Amino acid sequence: PLGSLLDCFDKRAPGQKAIVCNMVMEHVRVKGLIREGLSFLDAMRALRIPRKSLTLLSLLKLCASSGNVQKMVKLVEEMKDEDQVAPTAHMYSQTIEAAASAGMVDEALRLFATMNAEGVAVSEGSCIDLMSALARNGDWSRALDLLQDVRACTKRPPTCIIYTTAVNACGNGGAWEMALMLMKRMEEEGIAPNTYTYGAAIKACARAGKWEQAEKLFAEMDERSVAQNEVTFTAILDAYAKAGRARDAATCLEVMKTKGLRPSTPHYTAVIDACSRTGEYRQALRWLEEMKKEEVPINTLTYSASLSACGKGGAWDEAVRVLLSILSTGERPPSVIYMLTIDACRRADQWPVAAYLWDMIEYTDSTSLNQPTLNSLICAMEHPALLPTMAWYYKRAYESGRVNHWSLQFFRVVDLHNFSRPLSKAA
Repeated sequence: PLGSLLDCFDKRAPGQKAIVCNMVMEHVRVKGLIREGLSFLDAMRALRIPRKSLTLLSLLKLCASSGNVQKMVKLVEEMKDEDQVAPTAHMYSQTIEAAASAGMVDEALRLFATMNAEGVAVSEGSCIDLMSALARNGDWSRALDLLQDVRACTKRPPTCIIYTTAVNACGNGGAWEMALMLMKRMEEEGIAPNTYTYGAAIKACARAGKWEQAEKLFAEMDERSVAQNEVTFTAILDAYAKAGRARDAATCLEVMKTKGLRPSTPHYTAVIDACSRTGEYRQALRWLEEMKKEEVPINTLTYSASLSACGKGGAWDEAVRVLLSILSTGERPPSVIYMLTIDACRRADQWPVAAYLWDMIEYTDSTSLNQPTLNSLICAMEHPALLPTMAWYYKRAYESGRVNHWSLQFFRVVDLHNFSRPLSKAA
């Protein structure tokens, strides 16, 4: 039917089939008819109607709006071979940005290489999107290669935002030394690192546990009058937390307040986490109270760090108080909160309290009981005189489906997982 209609139109306006098809494809794009658009394109090929740039561009836009990125990549790659149409810079950029956003990094890099080979101008947006995709995957090696390609095709150094994204890729990939090297190269090329560049570099050092390097970069920002924002403070506090430097984290949080920045949940959580690593439960609880006073939202990570601090500090009673304060709000705590509270009792040899908490949870919120929580309870009872009680709790958990008996038998036989040994003993 399409062929007959186009033949009728061709008799009245010879040589205008391609224009009509462009109009139809644009109508399909506006209406968002992706399936009809692809079928219409196949019909044009069957009828040997030339598919022009405008027709293909409309279909590319339609694929982009509908999220059909694979078809976009295929269309662009088929243009030269099947349609004898050279993709424009806009077509390449649109497809590369869509592929990068969809996580199709290999396809995006392949199109980028084709652009370079054909001498098509590369847009900064395409470079940023492609570098961001590599950063999300922590693919720092290919990010460095992309930096060289950008320099080669644009005949000038990459911009600050492209460099910053490359630093982020190095950080996510664990290559903190390469992140610092990129910052040094930026300065050599006359590009001043900004707040986000420093933030990415500090985050890279924090991930690798290099708090001294992170601290040095943070101090360098002050020396160079580079603004420190919430993201930068989050990165340096995370570095202190991983190193267990509670005092430095507390000082940094106070500095943040003097700069007119209001600490949020991640900042307080990092300070409490630093306290939890050294068992400074009093400081952790002080920061938790300040969060409540300042009406800063408290999430599971914050409560978990607080309970962990109580457990390592031997303050089982404080851990129970934290749990009761959560329950008093009417919230339903996740399993990890119960597990950490019972574990705090285990560390302090308070097995009766641990057993009481288990019974309370089983009565009020039984779905939150799981194998790690049972393990903490059983560990608290690891004494010859308590073996019957231990076995009784295990039997109840097993009959209610809260423990995987076969996994425990496996651990008991091969003796690989020390964490599950008490449970295996109970089994």
